[in-house]
Amino acid sequence: MRQASLFGMFVCLAGSLVQAQDAVKTSPNQYKVLYENDNVRVLMVRYGPNEKSALHRHPPGVAVALTDRHEKLTTPDGKSREVRGEAGELLLIDGPHLAENVGDAP
Repeated sequence: MRQASLFGMFVCLAGSLVQAQDAVKTSPNQYKVLYENDNVRVLMVRYGPNEKSALHRHPPGVAVALTDRHEKLTTPDGKSREVRGEAGELLLIDGPHLAENVGDAP
């Protein structure tokens, strides 16, 4: 992973969120709203080394990795998988999950 901070941008293409599981509410240290209207929500996401989120959900959307990443994603049923990606990669997001940076860099 690069030494630069790990940031991600999520563009959620849905108007309503389940507020109880909204990533901005459950993990405010990692998720910040950059822009939001009735049709789109843009989030900036940052995880430090070994930092993890609370279980949360995003509306279906697209994420753009701004740096390389190495993370573990865990679903509510306890199943997890490690994911590696490169800066510039597009990811489809949907469904509840817990995210953890398992890399050594932010």
